[in-house]
Amino acid sequence: MIKVILKETWTKRDASGNVYHTVTVTNTKNGKSFTTETPSLSNVIGILNRMLGLKCNEVYTCSVCTDSARYSSLPEHINLDQCHPSAGWKTNLNKIGYRLSK
Repeated sequence: MIKVILKETWTKRDASGNVYHTVTVTNTKNGKSFTTETPSLSNVIGILNRMLGLKCNEVYTCSVCTDSARYSSLPEHINLDQCHPSAGWKTNLNKIGYRLSK
């Protein structure tokens, strides 16, 4: 059963060679979500695996390009620790319905 949907949104490469990514984390039970900036979808998958103990078949991922190189073309998002589980991740996961101990 799928427990979380991860939608990666990314930009085209800009003049400096940068590509920007955000990932929207959605709880499939209630449809609540949040979006965070990340260097890679795999970073978010790793954090969720450590915090929620998810298996591969419990995560659905998709990827969408904005067709723009502008950072402003990304969805509105929050900045969380991009590579490690943190209090910010815990708070936002609790807000969308995942119960993590304090």
